Amino acid sequence: MKSRKLFAILTLVAFMMTLLPMAAFAGDANRFASKVETDKTSVDADNSSFVKFTVYLFDDANGIATNSKVYVASSRATTDKFYQSDGTTALTLVADNVFETPVATDGKIEFKVKSAIAGAAKIAVGLPTSTVSGATSLYQYLTGNSIATADTVKLIATKDITFVNSGVDEVVFNSATTSATTTANGLDYYELKFQVQDKANAGIPGQEVTFSVNKLGATLSATTATTDLFGFAKVKVYATKADTFTVQASSGGKSATQAVTFAAGGPFDIALKSDNNQKVALAQTNKTFEFEVKDIQGNRITFATDKAAAGAVSASVVTEPTDSSISVTVVKSADDNANLKIASFSKEGNYKVRAKLANGKYADVSFTVKKQGDITGLTLSYDETSLPVSGKSGAPTVKRVDAEGVSLEVASPYDNIDFYTSNSDLATMGSGVTKGHVYATTNSDNAPGTVTITAIDTSNKKTASFSFTINKPAIGIQLVAPAAATEIGTTALVTIKTVDKNGNVVALGSQAGTQAGTYYVLGKPSGAIASAADGTDFSDNLKQKGQATIKVDSNKAGDVTIQVVLGAWTGTTTVKFVEPAPPKVVIGAKAVTMFIGATGYVQDSAAKVTDVAPFIKDGRTFVAVRPLAEAFGAQIGWNAATQTVTLTRSDMTLTIVIGSNAITKVAGGVTTTVTADVPAFIKDGRTVLPFRAVGEAFGATVSYDAATQAVSFAQ
Repeated sequence: MKSRKLFAILTLVAFMMTLLPMAAFAGDANRFASKVETDKTSVDADNSSFVKFTVYLFDDANGIATNSKVYVASSRATTDKFYQSDGTTALTLVADNVFETPVATDGKIEFKVKSAIAGAAKIAVGLPTSTVSGATSLYQYLTGNSIATADTVKLIATKDITFVNSGVDEVVFNSATTSATTTANGLDYYELKFQVQDKANAGIPGQEVTFSVNKLGATLSATTATTDLFGFAKVKVYATKADTFTVQASSGGKSATQAVTFAAGGPFDIALKSDNNQKVALAQTNKTFEFEVKDIQGNRITFATDKAAAGAVSASVVTEPTDSSISVTVVKSADDNANLKIASFSKEGNYKVRAKLANGKYADVSFTVKKQGDITGLTLSYDETSLPVSGKSGAPTVKRVDAEGVSLEVASPYDNIDFYTSNSDLATMGSGVTKGHVYATTNSDNAPGTVTITAIDTSNKKTASFSFTINKPAIGIQLVAPAAATEIGTTALVTIKTVDKNGNVVALGSQAGTQAGTYYVLGKPSGAIASAADGTDFSDNLKQKGQATIKVDSNKAGDVTIQVVLGAWTGTTTVKFVEPAPPKVVIGAKAVTMFIGATGYVQDSAAKVTDVAPFIKDGRTFVAVRPLAEAFGAQIGWNAATQTVTLTRSDMTLTIVIGSNAITKVAGGVTTTVTADVPAFIKDGRTVLPFRAVGEAFGATVSYDAATQAVSFAQ
């Protein structure tokens, strides 16, 4: 009875156990039975790409070990980042650079690893230990600590993972340092630092960087450089031209730019811009003379204030009449140059004043001051000669003039001067502070046309006139490139015109303001540095003439295509650059000077003597054949039978028949005939040749100085 009862109980238990999941009988994970897999062995070190680890946990009987977790570590400590399978939740740091995963209920654990630092890493996966330090630390095992063994850290497996450089993701400008004041003197410089970065914004060492600059006038210390261990590359920028330059650093198909501005250097040279030897009225007040200051590289120095101008230029009186004591001050001009300003004059006579720089260089202006006699005339002028519809002129220049040309400028508000327009439908006159200004019609239907402005001096009963062309509004620009190719090293000047709808050039007047062009190089020879910039007095010329120049440069031969943007207008043109012509090889003397009636002459600064002095016959200079042939490096040939002289040198042969005006020239296999005004002939047994005809046939430049009776050639 008891045995049957026990059997029944055991049968029931066995049945109940069949209803339980196998996991209920799983043991602890066994490190030898468990497995680790990765989806890859290398990955970009971009701090966003992952290696996925999958850990399969098995017990001693190869059953699935549930409710377990694992510890993980990298041989590079925290350089490499561990995350749960979602890639966003970081694993928990246990201790000593060892991390733990969440518990897995199904015996399968997934985690991910990423890094921003390129290099090789060994990733260890182990079962949890009671403590994490020393002998039980996966990290200590990975770093070679002898007390930590595979057994003590319960190691499942290690995996070698390579985090590779992700390649160039971008080049960034980092910083700039300067030397001195970074003036355009060819010595001062900017040092620019660029960094080549990968996707993790980490610097890439050993990367080649190419540098370039967008305009001529600046040079770089190097065109290539290799990044240092931090991924940095440096370049120095020098300039001889005051301008803003853009430096580009390129690597791996990526690039970055940085603009640097070089200022004009210190004052080095000065020149007078105003007319010299003017006749100035004694009553003239605030008379000014304009001077332009440049640095050693020829860059114009501008002055923003009177104080700045006076700080660079000093004024002095060189010559003035007895008992005169003029006061000369330095102020800035309207064009930001330096003006010498004389408040008033008390004596008639000759004056000379000097504008001087600190380096001792100076420029003088001489003028005569006279009491103005009876007014015999009036002059009127404007900077502009044409205006568009709705345009406005600048202020007029009005001068009263006497019979000797002594002028007195009438200052605004032009007292006793009235202004009139010949056609009020085309233009009207300003009043008050704009007295004398011309306002073009606002009605484009009235244009084009010509209007005459008349100034009447009511106190002296004199008049003067000035004509304007009033055009329809400018609607665009036209660009005209030089017809001939431009040699490298020479600046090409492209003409820009503002035009109306009929193609007429329109001066912009006050509409031009100080607007400068914006330039884009659309095409250039491979590897060339090409640039475009405003020409001299760009805005003023557009304002006054509707026409200005653009400077285009290239350091390589080929076509340079530029696009110009002026306000809302654009235009495109192409300039052809060619290699410079090879220097001319001079055969014979470079220069010879002979004197009529004198046997002595000068050849390349050396004194020479001929037995026949040059002479004039029939209004032409004749010279003996021998000194002329010697000067041109030619051998003389003579055929008595045909009365023919030949002058032969390596590049050409001239054949001259006595009594004939024709000179036959053979050069480069091509025969041409040069016709002289007068023929060669024989005088006193000597053959004499027409100097100019023979010299020009040899390709020389011939000149005659009547004052010294000298004939010369240069080649």
